[in-house]
Amino acid sequence: MFPFSETEYKVQTVLFLLEALAYLWLAMWCFGLGRSQAWATIGGIGSLLVGVVLGVVAAATAEVTFLDSSHIYEKVLFHEHLGTVMTIARVLGVFLIVWAVMRSRRTPPAPDRSIYGSP
Repeated sequence: MFPFSETEYKVQTVLFLLEALAYLWLAMWCFGLGRSQAWATIGGIGSLLVGVVLGVVAAATAEVTFLDSSHIYEKVLFHEHLGTVMTIARVLGVFLIVWAVMRSRRTPPAPDRSIYGSP
């Protein structure tokens, strides 16, 4: 197997940061839908869990890649059972997102207009 180049590590780190930001954006969007959609709250919580976990891991990766330091890895990710807790939180977040998508497909749209035209 061929070793990764330094540039490829940097590109992967930036993409990892973008992935974390995408989940956090999804959480904000879901929470922005308000309490009228129960599935959105579930999806927001799940997205927030995944986004925070990926954000911490992305920050640790960025620190190692760009700053040649490993404080986040040493203090957070390798601290006793915290790595396992973060993995469980990420998996729970993904399950909540899936559940929210399934519930959103079952929720009928709000009757804001008639499908037959004006009443």
